Amino acid sequence: MVGLGRSALRRFRHQTTVFAIVLGCAGHAQAFELFGVKFFEPASEQKIEVLDPQTYRLNFQVAGDEALRDRLRGASQLWQDRREPAAGSAGLIAKARNDYAAILAGLYRAGYYGGVIDIRVAGQEVTGLSLFAEFSENVPVTVHVDPGGQFRFGTLEVQNPAVKGADFGFEPGLPARSSVLEIVTQATIAAWRDRGFAKAALVGQDVVADHGLSQLDATLAFDPGPAVRFGLTSTEGSEAVDGDFITYMADIRPGARFDPDVLEAAQKRLARLGVFGSVRVVEGDLVDGNALPVTIAVQDRLPRRFGFGATYSSIDGLALEGFWLHRNLFGRAEQLRLDASIAGIDGTYAFDRYDYILGASLTLPGVMDPDTDFKAAAELHHLNLAAYEDDSLALSVGLSHIFSDQLSGSLFAGLERSRFTTGLGVDVATIADLEASAVWDSRDDDLDASRGFYLSAEVSPYLTLETSTSGVSAIAEARAYFALDEAAKFVVAGRVKFGSLIGPVLADAPPDRLFFAGGGGSIRGYGYQSVGADVLAGDPVGGLSLVETSLELRARVSDKIGVVGFLDAGLVGPDRFPNGGERFLAGAGMGLRYYTGLGPLRVDVATPVGQGGYAVYIGIGQAF
Repeated sequence: MVGLGRSALRRFRHQTTVFAIVLGCAGHAQAFELFGVKFFEPASEQKIEVLDPQTYRLNFQVAGDEALRDRLRGASQLWQDRREPAAGSAGLIAKARNDYAAILAGLYRAGYYGGVIDIRVAGQEVTGLSLFAEFSENVPVTVHVDPGGQFRFGTLEVQNPAVKGADFGFEPGLPARSSVLEIVTQATIAAWRDRGFAKAALVGQDVVADHGLSQLDATLAFDPGPAVRFGLTSTEGSEAVDGDFITYMADIRPGARFDPDVLEAAQKRLARLGVFGSVRVVEGDLVDGNALPVTIAVQDRLPRRFGFGATYSSIDGLALEGFWLHRNLFGRAEQLRLDASIAGIDGTYAFDRYDYILGASLTLPGVMDPDTDFKAAAELHHLNLAAYEDDSLALSVGLSHIFSDQLSGSLFAGLERSRFTTGLGVDVATIADLEASAVWDSRDDDLDASRGFYLSAEVSPYLTLETSTSGVSAIAEARAYFALDEAAKFVVAGRVKFGSLIGPVLADAPPDRLFFAGGGGSIRGYGYQSVGADVLAGDPVGGLSLVETSLELRARVSDKIGVVGFLDAGLVGPDRFPNGGERFLAGAGMGLRYYTGLGPLRVDVATPVGQGGYAVYIGIGQAF
């Protein structure tokens, strides 16, 4: 029983939100965006109409390589803005003149150092035009680029490198892209900073292009400066959050050797609090020779917000949920959150068959160290599931800790008073439990991952106080995501989940500790928790073991549209470990994705394999 609703929020964990809008509470309407449409947008953010618009038609030519042409077009402001009028003739001329430097930089990045760029407006070289020149509508603009031959690297000398012999990918004979020199420069400075030299800098560069040999030789000189230690940390920008608390959470210790990872961790930790709209960690000038003062510059967010969302399944009906959040209750980023939800709405107006959840939680960040939070939660719920009805009051307290960018863990203790109604009658139970969990998450996107892994494990021993029966629930899940191309237009995603309840026999286990399967985040094509180890009087009976697998092939056919083919399978067994005799059920189907700023809008149609019927699921985010 962890946080806000270990058992009661299962329905929402298995059906992702079809839409969710989060608003800040203030004295005036706040801007927000839903599916690409902006509402209550401040005047300063609205599109500004161009006065005296100057339209033009562009002819952009690059001799030779098609990839180079695309690169230079991407660097050109004339090309990028070709469908929009310029701000008068002066704006068009200024844009064209700026393109010389932009295109030249693009040539250098591709290794071309002898190129010729010619830009004309109305047939005249743009550098010779007056800003007061006048043109007709849709004036012709031509850009012609002759890149010449591509240069190759000859030699690269790095004076005062942080790591002797490091080449950072440089190799003689390769195309002499200027970006390679930028990578060498950035990597050398980063290597010095990793060793405590915060003010390392490039102090000289000598780049010689031999046009006869089409060869580029370069010498880069670096000065690491003194070895640096951290000085004092100060804060600025926040009126609502205590400055000493900001410094404490940043955890930049004066006198310690400079480490850029410490600054990065401080920025991430403060951003994770949720109270700041922006967080910047600013390095100051050295004091007393080698002490580096640091300023934490933040911008407060509105302290209160609320949101609402919904899910829909053609089998389980409509579910609505909402929350109210105060993210800075006492001035040290304490979060108070109130939640409410109604599920199982199917159009019959059988209100006694709906699911109701009310919850509240309080989170206190940085209670033992900057990476440890305390959380207390309470929840009252009435659930009508396929196997049983559950009326419960649940309380929990515990700690969560961030070990690294990928690894987190938690430990919670809980007490739950429940009234279960099953086909066998009514049972009242008071259950005490502990829950220890760990998560490793290296996904590139929570709602639409294309690369990375997600691994979770949870162990929860419990004791039923009335009967002194006990058990241990263990759940492990692994998800993997593999992009088949560089742009991640084709992605293979897989999921495996195992669960086991060790200790009690099936008849003695509380219903909410048993395993069920089915639903939008489990085996699609079946109703939520409709798959059990057996069926009693038409209702599923939970099991002591669970196995679930899912496989998806995701294809993005345009910027906004994607399609998915999927296969889900699983079983629920009467024994603590599967023995091979369980019913193995599968669901297969197709899905459509519409990509929005909130995540992909998901519509899945699934059918149970070997059976009739189908189910439709709608939500925000991928199924897993």
